Amino acid sequence: MALGAGVLMLAAGCSDLADPRDYGGGAEGRVFAQCVTRTEKDNPSITREQAASMCTCLNERIAEGTEQPIANGTVGRSETQRALLRCAADLGIEAG
Repeated sequence: MALGAGVLMLAAGCSDLADPRDYGGGAEGRVFAQCVTRTEKDNPSITREQAASMCTCLNERIAEGTEQPIANGTVGRSETQRALLRCAADLGIEAG
């Protein structure tokens, strides 16, 4: 069991995925890290910092109610992508 956990830790250390601990940890950090990783993957020309800025923008807009990519408990992938691109445009980030 300890060997398996060590292998997982080593694999996580070698990963280029965003680390939830960099974004406060816990469930919120995990969700934010997923947003950053997916945004980077969808837009290979942007940096991790730019992806994080886009995700922060999206989170703020969801909190304000100006973006609503979640309907009936389901995240709309295409609506989320469009919302992130609107954030990128407002932030002056060339994405898409």
